[in-house]
Amino acid sequence: MDAMTVYLDDKAVGLAGDRLTDVLDAARQQLAPVGRMVVDVQLDGQPLVGEQLDEQANNPLPGEAELRLYSAAPGTVARQ
Repeated sequence: MDAMTVYLDDKAVGLAGDRLTDVLDAARQQLAPVGRMVVDVQLDGQPLVGEQLDEQANNPLPGEAELRLYSAAPGTVARQ
């Protein structure tokens, strides 16, 4: 089985976790020191928003999945 590929702002990163929640927690820890937060989540090219994000949060992620996370500074998000 292939390992899941995780990208943070289009750079491959070694964020591990069996569930989306685990990977998001790891991303938050990595982003906190630089004052950024996850603002967009895509699983296999499909945006996860609202209920989709909630539904997927605790489900096991497929090993061959591609997870893309995008970040922004909180002030940037507030202005949008």
